[in-house]
Amino acid sequence: MSSLQSNTLEGQIDIKVSHCRNAAPTVKISSSRPVYAAQVLEGKSASQALTAVPLLFNVCAVAQSVAAVSAIESARGTQAADSLVAARQGRVWVETLREHFLRLFLDWPNLLKEKIDTSFLPALMQLLSRMDTLLSTQKDNDQTIGLRDEIASLEILIADKVLAMPPADWLSQVADYASLIKWANESTTIAASLVQHVADNQWQAQARNNIEALPLLDVSELNAVLAGEHAAGFIIKPRWHDKTYETSALTRANAEPLLVNLSAEFGNSVLSRIAARMTELARIPSLLTRHCLHQRHSTGLISSNKGIAQVEAARGRLIHRVVLNADIVTTYQIVAPTEWNFHPQGLIEQALQNLHVTSRDEYLQLAHLTINLIDPCVAYRLH
Repeated sequence: MSSLQSNTLEGQIDIKVSHCRNAAPTVKISSSRPVYAAQVLEGKSASQALTAVPLLFNVCAVAQSVAAVSAIESARGTQAADSLVAARQGRVWVETLREHFLRLFLDWPNLLKEKIDTSFLPALMQLLSRMDTLLSTQKDNDQTIGLRDEIASLEILIADKVLAMPPADWLSQVADYASLIKWANESTTIAASLVQHVADNQWQAQARNNIEALPLLDVSELNAVLAGEHAAGFIIKPRWHDKTYETSALTRANAEPLLVNLSAEFGNSVLSRIAARMTELARIPSLLTRHCLHQRHSTGLISSNKGIAQVEAARGRLIHRVVLNADIVTTYQIVAPTEWNFHPQGLIEQALQNLHVTSRDEYLQLAHLTINLIDPCVAYRLH
């Protein structure tokens, strides 16, 4: 029995794997996550709920807050200014960077049994905090210049600590398996070491499975499901049109040239997941520049007293649904990405069944790597 994470205050995922000779392993997944925690918001005013959400959900608190305000605005029948919507999206991307960096520099060295270097993390966290502050406030010219400067600093840090080259160059030059391996062999970052480790052990296609990417869900149909008699079951073990799905960094990056190439050869394997994290780290600075400094986008569903928001958080699609009565929350529901990805008959089950190994130790290494790359939002325990 082992675990790479230990904080159980928010519940945990238990994964039990049983092996029989000459047969695929049996994987049983259970969860003690408090999936109905959002019910404590019911009976509060909409404003009180918005204040409580980031305190209630400390993992991906920004994405939770953005989903909450978007859902409540929709239920109120109001629409935020395009610039505010763009800034909210920017804050979610900054939080996604934070989560990717923490996995990269705290978990990946542990997976490789290498020394963890956290000396630069305080400066990185301060940089991301400054970016979040700039995006959280009304932009004037000075703030726009400040954000542009911080994005430039971010690109330098990503180049230095992750990609060993400017992010734009990495995206253009590392576009297939051969160039990825060439880059890994010529670089000394922890990301390059993990790619080398996977290739050296012939793990490129390990954990491959046939779970598809979660599509954008029709809000009217989603509202009907969450308002229906089977809503509780959907929140705990979501299925869409009787299928389980994946929602993750890989599903967001799967149209990028590198991921198209890797997916064609190795499927949604551990190697593709590692590349997806690096691709997203490389992409986000330019997304911040284009989206938050130049582009404007409109918000989503507008309803008389019901609102639904779908937000791409670090670990995948986050869904909030709220029902208001005279601006009092009567229903609050959240479907988190962990419930899709760690569905008992879904992604993690298939991924762990499709590990082909020669020893228990190899299985443990690959299982921890796979779980970490799919990334539950709570602690997990592997039995």
